[in-house]
Amino acid sequence: MPTRFAINGVVADLSSETLLDKSGNALALRPQSFAVLRYFLMNPNRLVTKDELMKAVWHEVAVTDDSLVQCVRDIRSALRDDRQSVLQTVPKRGYRFVLPPQTASGRSRAARPTLIAAAVVGLVAAGAIVWRINWPAATRGNLSIAVLPFDDFSGSGQQSRLADALTDDIITELARIRYVKVIARNSVDAYKGKSVDVRQIAHDLGTTYVLEGSLEMRETQMRVTAQLIDAEGGTHLWSERYDRKADDFFIVRDDVVTRLVGTLTGYDGPLWAQWTQSAKRRTPGSLQAFDYFLLAKEPYRRHHEDGNLEARHLIEKAIDLDPQFAAAWNYLANTYMQDAINGWNGDRAGSWQNYRDAVQKAASLDPQDGSIQESLGVMYFERGEVQLGRQAWERALQLAPNDNLVNRAIGAQLPLALGTEHAADGVKLVERALNELDPLHPPFQEVNLGIALYFAGRYPEAADALGKVPEPWLEPRLMLALSFAQAGVADKAKAQAAEVMKLDPDFSAEAWIANDIYQPGSSSAVLFVEGARKAGLPICARDVARIEPKDRLPECEAGRGKG
Repeated sequence: MPTRFAINGVVADLSSETLLDKSGNALALRPQSFAVLRYFLMNPNRLVTKDELMKAVWHEVAVTDDSLVQCVRDIRSALRDDRQSVLQTVPKRGYRFVLPPQTASGRSRAARPTLIAAAVVGLVAAGAIVWRINWPAATRGNLSIAVLPFDDFSGSGQQSRLADALTDDIITELARIRYVKVIARNSVDAYKGKSVDVRQIAHDLGTTYVLEGSLEMRETQMRVTAQLIDAEGGTHLWSERYDRKADDFFIVRDDVVTRLVGTLTGYDGPLWAQWTQSAKRRTPGSLQAFDYFLLAKEPYRRHHEDGNLEARHLIEKAIDLDPQFAAAWNYLANTYMQDAINGWNGDRAGSWQNYRDAVQKAASLDPQDGSIQESLGVMYFERGEVQLGRQAWERALQLAPNDNLVNRAIGAQLPLALGTEHAADGVKLVERALNELDPLHPPFQEVNLGIALYFAGRYPEAADALGKVPEPWLEPRLMLALSFAQAGVADKAKAQAAEVMKLDPDFSAEAWIANDIYQPGSSSAVLFVEGARKAGLPICARDVARIEPKDRLPECEAGRGKG
């Protein structure tokens, strides 16, 4: 499916839901108008009736013709279609969107002219690009919730995974609400299987509400119970029991979360209708596919090549069963990124291409998923499309402001993509993810804080955070070597550098920067090279043919010229 369309000099990117002019500047278009544009682009050169549009865009929500007419006006204005040669009205019937030939592409082809690229890189290096973090709005009455792990009484592996998945899904969906603080899964797991007063749990985690429940499956039947508790007084605000067929797992899951969101925020507001529709979109079509998706998490978190490959095979099984499973495509992309960063399969360029393909597929299936938008930002930055990367990350934080993974991932990568001048913001995002949203996080997540702290120039703190990572893989060892070196702890820096060379004998600072989302000549690239030099790590790549000329370090090129 094409994801980018060029019309009258305007580029519509469906994966990131953005419109760009010839200079790459974003054009404003309301979300509802973009939804109408998306439908036209997916159904070009044919009559689209008003009824068809109403059903496709507004679903079961009752709206007048005026809403559609306003969206059409917005689209024509954005696409500079004053003569209505593109979006044509068919009197008394509907509209026809005339898509000229060779306007669509499945992969982003936004031009990177030399002058524009140089200007963007220069702005990043000089700190002139302002990063606008969309911080969550102030909480309404300190609204916060801990979703305790759903109890499972069967001992069955699949049932246990489904109970865990139900907990994860409720946490993920609640994290989309801007004014609700949701405690992350790793923190609530500390109470799994334990009999602890909810008031104590709320005190420990700093929440006002607690949700607890259970899942029981017997052959073709299942029972889900859930109850919402006001932690301060210990009173039950809402409880429900669902007895359904086992195949109705996703319907029950959606019903539980919908009722919970309604109880917390009221049934009258737009949030209710918005979540109901998005829940229908995100429901995977196959329980077996969903189970493969859940099984992939354990091997993926081993952080080594065999586990990464095992996770990929499981995700591929999920996708084979349900090709429309957007989250699975995003997970698949992450396995390729791990290959690219760690060099596990010997083809970093090929791994990045596989990453791009999978991310764009995920984004085309669900452009409203914050985690997918975070991955999309990585794709853009890796390709050097800085503005699109920034827009994708801003959108990720808007869509999932209380998602600890989104905050943590963007926070760690922010200085890499936009320079050290944005490291302080990165530290804030990671600290919020670890300390506020996930206070009982596993120690391996400290790698994100360590990376952000390094580029913020807080080297001893960076070394302390990175030192908490158990069984460190290549990246945490590398950043630990750089942090020790910058902090003046030469012996420890040397020891970690030796471990880096064991894991990657061909390592060089030049190749590492070229392979990641650093922008050429940025302040973060300069600081990385400085730390690598102090740690005694190789700076210049031996196999320079694998590095694009724009990504080669000037000092290395100068040395090669002399040679």
